[in-house]
Amino acid sequence: MDIHQQNSQRIRELRLARGYTLEELANGLEVSLVSLFGGVEFPTSFKPLLRHAEQPIWQDPESGYIRRSISPLGLKISVQLVEVHFPAHVHHLRRHAT
Repeated sequence: MDIHQQNSQRIRELRLARGYTLEELANGLEVSLVSLFGGVEFPTSFKPLLRHAEQPIWQDPESGYIRRSISPLGLKISVQLVEVHFPAHVHHLRRHAT
């Protein structure tokens, strides 16, 4: 095990012993969560958000529910950002039998 692996293991042990999540550790160190993983690099073409004009919109024709995809579709990322709008005039949705 090299020095980087030893340091990583020791930090992990200390973090878990104190019950900290990675996010809490980053906040305590006043750094971003991404900076804890310095070896992680995104391609220069990586765009985490789409421009408003590029964001695909889907609207449910029955309820008027609107869903706008803010993050690019098809990327292998663990989070997808969306904006959802529920019209105020819709009080309930009809349930469909399954």
